Amino acid sequence: MSETGAVLLDVLGTLVELESPAPALREEIERRTGIDIGEERAAAAFAAEIGYYLAHHIEGRDMNAVDDLRDRCAEEIRRELRFDELDHATAREAMLAALRFRAFPDALPLLRTLRERGVRVVAASNWDASLPDTLDSVGLTTPMVSTSPSAVRAATTSSGARSCANVSGNSPNSAR
Repeated sequence: MSETGAVLLDVLGTLVELESPAPALREEIERRTGIDIGEERAAAAFAAEIGYYLAHHIEGRDMNAVDDLRDRCAEEIRRELRFDELDHATAREAMLAALRFRAFPDALPLLRTLRERGVRVVAASNWDASLPDTLDSVGLTTPMVSTSPSAVRAATTSSGARSCANVSGNSPNSAR
């Protein structure tokens, strides 16, 4: 058993990365509509979507709320593109298909090593409620997941570290 009872890891940029979504959005819209929106328009549309998402991701506390958030994000893409042939359902499908995540090559070996040593892994993220599904889709699972932005902010303080220790099942006094 390790001296370390738990490890708190951020997800995006530590365990997984997002492939550039603009080229994929361009490809997905062309595949669905037969029209090439171009690289610049695709980049502007996804920038609008990401801006909206970042301002509202905390609202995605459960999968019903995530579905609603995804609908609104798809509308941001449609608004930015001003492309009459792009209906809401097609914009949403293309947007979701363009969100391509992949695990960093060292993520799974790290998680395996930690588990073999008896260390609990807590994935702390300000992601929406779809985080467990995303981790599963890239081959990573963690027994504990916190998607609360307040938990992430709190983790940067000693009291927050103690809160994360509680989530992991460790003694709050073990947090550093």
